[in-house]
Amino acid sequence: TQNVVRESGDTDRTAEEIVRLAREGGEADRRVAAGAAIRLTFADVVRHVRARIPGDNAALEDVLQEVALAVVEGLHAVRAGAALRSWVLHVASNKVCDYVRRRVRDRARGEAWLGQAVIDHLVDENASFERLLERAGDEQLAAYLRRVLDELKPRHRDVLRRAYLEGASIETLAAELRLSADA
Repeated sequence: TQNVVRESGDTDRTAEEIVRLAREGGEADRRVAAGAAIRLTFADVVRHVRARIPGDNAALEDVLQEVALAVVEGLHAVRAGAALRSWVLHVASNKVCDYVRRRVRDRARGEAWLGQAVIDHLVDENASFERLLERAGDEQLAAYLRRVLDELKPRHRDVLRRAYLEGASIETLAAELRLSADA
């Protein structure tokens, strides 16, 4: 299919014409070209962003708005002959990445009481618990462990409490839970 958008019901613009208008036209032409680029690629952009931010309509709307603004601001710099749809989807990918980074950073800021070493551990997908133990202070570790324990089911939390805080033997706990001590 040819990339064509109908502008104001009387003009068909191809992706190449949109890029040329944005590069060579004045400010008003750039706005028209940006609007045409957004209309031409909107369905693809929505699918692209929705696949990466599922179930959060507010975030989807925010990211789509950021994509539209970036298209308006940057379309004039697209090189001649560039694939418009690919460029817009690249912009959308960058805006999704920006959103994810902000979300992780905001979540970490909200948990600043855990301490920087713990926050770094939570954000780093490759972090090891041993490295966390090396970097975090006792107070930070205690806060982190309380948080982790609070997320467990009561039965699992009780087993850990009894084993590590009260010193119950693995054999005793296994017998009470009707499990093998090797499990």
